[in-house]
Amino acid sequence: MRVSIEHKEKSTGFFKQTSYIEVETIVTFSEEELAIIQQRNLEHYVLLERDAPSVIAYRYPNKEAVGLAFNLTVDRLVEAARRGRPDAYICDDPIHARVYEEKLTDALKYLKGMIEIAATVAPKKTFEL
Repeated sequence: MRVSIEHKEKSTGFFKQTSYIEVETIVTFSEEELAIIQQRNLEHYVLLERDAPSVIAYRYPNKEAVGLAFNLTVDRLVEAARRGRPDAYICDDPIHARVYEEKLTDALKYLKGMIEIAATVAPKKTFEL
């Protein structure tokens, strides 16, 4: 699993410019990792719960229902990799972007561990309590 994370400063709006940081993530999975993800049905696993970015949150009055659309799932990363596009998440400022990157990195490390564990069935254990 190879991960690439890039921060890009962007702005939106014609008269009132609003700047934000877009964190782009590209995860390249090996064929073996993709096979394990599919075989063990890990596609819909939520790696990171993400809120609607504040730049566009005003469009969504029901934040709880729309929050699911922004969550980072395994299949979202797999599909982005297949299309050759990054998963992009909008952060308000550089501090928010760095905090998000830390959480993202931890979530991806956890995913790597999950894939490794899911590759084989655990051996039999016998012990006394």
